[in-house]
Amino acid sequence: MNHNPAKAAAFDEIESFDDLESVGAGMRIIITPLQEITPDKGKINIKVKVLSLWNQYYSNNHSSKLSGIDMILMDEQGTKIHATINSSIVCDFDTLLKENDYQIISNFNVKRNVDSTKLTKHEFKIQFYKKTNVRSCSEFSCNDDGMNFISFKDFVEGKIDQSYSFDVIGRLIQNKDITVLNPNNAPKHILEFQLYKL
Repeated sequence: MNHNPAKAAAFDEIESFDDLESVGAGMRIIITPLQEITPDKGKINIKVKVLSLWNQYYSNNHSSKLSGIDMILMDEQGTKIHATINSSIVCDFDTLLKENDYQIISNFNVKRNVDSTKLTKHEFKIQFYKKTNVRSCSEFSCNDDGMNFISFKDFVEGKIDQSYSFDVIGRLIQNKDITVLNPNNAPKHILEFQLYKL
């Protein structure tokens, strides 16, 4: 399988040479900032750091099956976006993508983020195709560490926007066993825990 975006690079109007990335053999591709991507943007290339990556599972007949891979990606401007890979194509990417890796990614789907709790504040999400191109690239510096901290006081008092995920610092002092809820035959695993303010 070919994951080399250089062979499929599309050159649009160049606004800044800062938006170009060398991919070898004298070829360059245009890098689009995450804040500018939309479903109707057309063929685009993004240069990102894989902030976090995890497997998603679903329960079926008392067993768990892989439903896909989820990732949070961040570009040089500190913009973050949620990306997903369906279980049917996980094997094409599971060795190519690791946390803290830097990648140029192209040929993917962009769709509106309609999750009830959004993992980033980006209006859209990225969905990989089987022919999505992934290529390692040079590291970049960014003043944003990718975290979205709120104060412990706001956390305890519920002064948070529950439409989006957030980060909080505390000491874990107790957690309960995982419980399984089964509303409408759609099992959900719940873990309750207690945090203490540092």
